[in-house]
Amino acid sequence: MIQKAKQTYASQKIQFFVQSAEDYKTLFEKEGFEVESAEILFVTSRKTSDQVMDSFESGATLAYCNPDCYRESITQEKFDDFRNIVRKNF
Repeated sequence: MIQKAKQTYASQKIQFFVQSAEDYKTLFEKEGFEVESAEILFVTSRKTSDQVMDSFESGATLAYCNPDCYRESITQEKFDDFRNIVRKNF
C-alpha cells in the first residue's frame, strides 16, 4: 500500500512529506485508504557528526535534496551547500 501511495505522489509531483500525523492521515484517506491511526514517533540518540550525516543521507536527503520535491530547478551545488550546512551544525 505504501508503494502505491509513493508511486501516486511521485507521478503527480505531490508533496509526500507532511508536517503532522493528521496530515498523513488525510493524505492517505484522499487516495482511498482507511486509516485506523496515524502518529509520528520521535527517537533520540547520541551520534557523531559522521553518523548524523549517514542518517541524514539515508532519509531526510530523499526529501530535502530531491529535485522532484521542488517546483523550481535547484542545482546540485545548492544541495551540496545544504548538506554542508547540516554537517557544520552537528
